[in-house]
Amino acid sequence: MKLLIVDDEEDARIALKNILKDLEVDISIIGEAGTVKEASSMIMEFKPDLILLDIQLNQSSSFELFSYIDEMPKVIFITAFDKYAVDAFKVNAIDYLLKPVSPNDLKSAIEKVNETNGDDSLIKEKIIKNFEVNVKKILISTSSSHLLVDIDKIVHCQADVNYTHLFLEEDKKITSPKTLKYFENKLPSNEFFRIHQSHLININYVHSLNKEYGGFVELKNGKQLPISRRRLGRFIDYFNQ
Repeated sequence: MKLLIVDDEEDARIALKNILKDLEVDISIIGEAGTVKEASSMIMEFKPDLILLDIQLNQSSSFELFSYIDEMPKVIFITAFDKYAVDAFKVNAIDYLLKPVSPNDLKSAIEKVNETNGDDSLIKEKIIKNFEVNVKKILISTSSSHLLVDIDKIVHCQADVNYTHLFLEEDKKITSPKTLKYFENKLPSNEFFRIHQSHLININYVHSLNKEYGGFVELKNGKQLPISRRRLGRFIDYFNQ
């Protein structure tokens, strides 16, 4: 596999080359570039199979390459910033790694190039999963866009037939065309608890539990949500662990 390294910092390129030397992966480094112009020229001349690509290149963005090159090679973004993950998702990057790069993470990302085998849906699935695990964010699909949300800022989720309303800090709300079961499976089980068929809560926002009137949980923002009888015992045991 022919690989091109693109980063505007020489030290960063050297660090990547040193990591790659120790990895047991079938690659050949065909060159390195520090600007969008250099990268564009090398891609057209050498036609690499994979690019390790930083996002900010001097005063330019490496996303410009996707406008210049008709058929971009596969890309693994390596950057110090997490805010560009949604854009990386849109261009079907293989992975999105944050600096400083872990050798194991880089090896895993390179191995995904063969695993995805051109399947765009699988590429998207893998970049989202990797990114969410590493930076504790979740990519939420709405009817018109994709939003990157801090998991810690989700207060609770409420089912609405096949939709879910996600209530965030500062009274913000997002509606997603995904079921509550989907978010129950996606969000960390050690922080989120399904108290009712319609409610999934972040336990860090729990203020109190009231067992009167059938039982309800009061959140720190004052909102009261019902808790089902069959989940009440498990909820109490959860906090007693």
